Amino acid sequence: MDMQQVRGLQHGDQVYWNDPDNGICSRLLKVRSVKELGDEGAVRIIEIDGGEIECFAHELGSPPPLAVLCDHFRTALEEIAYTNVCECSGPPELCNCPARHAAKALA
Repeated sequence: MDMQQVRGLQHGDQVYWNDPDNGICSRLLKVRSVKELGDEGAVRIIEIDGGEIECFAHELGSPPPLAVLCDHFRTALEEIAYTNVCECSGPPELCNCPARHAAKALA
């Protein structure tokens, strides 16, 4: 992205940060706010969940489709784990529903 595109980011937008360190920490960001840091293309993005990242505008881009899918899947699994929903009425050791298995996988 260039600075003009970064300036256009709004609350709730999703942008992908391409970590210049071999992509080790690359991830999908959900924007709460954006602040320019000087005139060299550096920005601070504060995420909806409170996280912060400082990077250069050229390190940001559209999220790859797989990143969006993985993020939605992770969120769904977290919701299942937190609510511990089970569709079975039998004892937990005999449970065969997907919700229980997803919760166990996250534990």
